[in-house]
Amino acid sequence: AFAESEGLGSAAACSLMSLYAALGTIIGNLASPAMASRRFVWAFVLCAAMTAMVAGMPLPVLICLKAGMASSSTYYVVAGYLVVMGVFFGAATNLVDSELLRLVRLIGREGEGAALQSAMISLLSFLVGGTIGVCIFCGWLGPVTQFLILGLLAAAAASGFLLLALLSHELDPALRVIVRNGAMAMLSIRYKVKIEGLARLP
Repeated sequence: AFAESEGLGSAAACSLMSLYAALGTIIGNLASPAMASRRFVWAFVLCAAMTAMVAGMPLPVLICLKAGMASSSTYYVVAGYLVVMGVFFGAATNLVDSELLRLVRLIGREGEGAALQSAMISLLSFLVGGTIGVCIFCGWLGPVTQFLILGLLAAAAASGFLLLALLSHELDPALRVIVRNGAMAMLSIRYKVKIEGLARLP
């Protein structure tokens, strides 16, 4: 709806936008095994990046059009943008989904686990996509505003991935570095203040 409203192409051309996102998702799925050693950290980072891209979706379009770029060229910029966003989505979701399937296999509930996974994906896709589609159709929601709402939903998912990364202790090395450097910085500030204060004493 947004691409068509900005005149990036015909209704048929703009309907292909989901194809570019799907292509990125496939690439992300294929690339995700390389990130399995820190799956939840990667899932959080990728989902956080995707959140920023979803919320900022209108920006590349507006920037390109204001710069005088032709609508047809802007269409391909958006297509590339969607491919990258799809890569982030595909990799993040596959990292978490594969761990779910691994865990249900350990308890011998592969069938139920796979069914629950598919049902939840379908249900969320239906609820989110259907609700936003109806709101846009009825004029309750603008084409630009939808990206802010989707960004908030993606941010909620990123928060869940962050919690998983913390519970799995994958963030422990990074947290140790942050705590150590923070403590050193505070001690350094305290030391400097103490020296400067003493230097000013009569």
